[in-house]
Amino acid sequence: MRMNQSTPEVLVSMAEALHILETHAPDVLVLEVVSDYYDEPAQRKHRNSHPIPGFAQIKTEQLETDLLWNLRPDTHLQQILTEYDLMPEMPKQILLFDNIKLACGRAESRFDASARLFSVLYYFGFSHISIILDSTVHSTFPDEFAAQYPQIVHRLAAQPLSTKVQLSKEGSLDQTRWVPKHGDYFVCYETMVQMLSGKLGPYRLLDARSAEEYAGIFTGYNYIPLAGRIPTAESVINGDYQVSATESLALVLARLATTLTGKGIEYGERIVWYCGTGWRASRMCALTQALGYTNVAIYDGGWNEWHRRHPENGVEKPWWIEP
Repeated sequence: MRMNQSTPEVLVSMAEALHILETHAPDVLVLEVVSDYYDEPAQRKHRNSHPIPGFAQIKTEQLETDLLWNLRPDTHLQQILTEYDLMPEMPKQILLFDNIKLACGRAESRFDASARLFSVLYYFGFSHISIILDSTVHSTFPDEFAAQYPQIVHRLAAQPLSTKVQLSKEGSLDQTRWVPKHGDYFVCYETMVQMLSGKLGPYRLLDARSAEEYAGIFTGYNYIPLAGRIPTAESVINGDYQVSATESLALVLARLATTLTGKGIEYGERIVWYCGTGWRASRMCALTQALGYTNVAIYDGGWNEWHRRHPENGVEKPWWIEP
């Protein structure tokens, strides 16, 4: 299996990101994804310390609902994005960045927050978006993007965003400009049920959680009481495909391609990713898109929603088991 070279740059290295910034600023927007839930206290002191056009920080909590931690309704997401002066047809290149580390079973996961925002922007039809996915991010960015490259931030600030929020005559959002371009990118619970019943044709349901979560050893979340998996799911562990100091993005993508090939998954097949609540599935979906797969989707409800509706698929287990 080879990567489709015509695929838009879903993922870029730090070197590629810096090249984009150097050659195209100020027509570049850097969006740093932050989280009150996952950020460390040392990182929070840098929040919103740079009110600069071309650089912004978005909290994941603005995009998600409490309890389930699934994405909010389309109208709410639209409102949040327009507050940042973002519109689907905007010509600016958007670079997504985060420095959030979280657990994936006994392994470590990064860049999931950036992928979460990427999934929302892609769903609505933003076409110039890339995730900065590079091992150097962790050593280069102990705090935030703007603090590390002040000269680039200065260039980004050379002119404000030209995009204006488009309102209807009634003063509400112009919904004609917000019709999701990739409306099937998110799979809802009702669609999942139909898929499992065989009413929607063949599909491959890929579980991005840890091996222990997939095996039902623990739940992985302190608010999920039941361990288990969705019927027909196959395990492709997010924690096994992490860019690190010893493995580059190219090597990770090549290894994922080998895994998918080994499972007999073809480019045209319908692939649906899920995890616990959406972050890890978003990251694995983005990696799959970078390989050239186009018929991909995310079951945003994940195991958190599924176990509530189908407790028969789960068993009561601790949320975490120490090694």
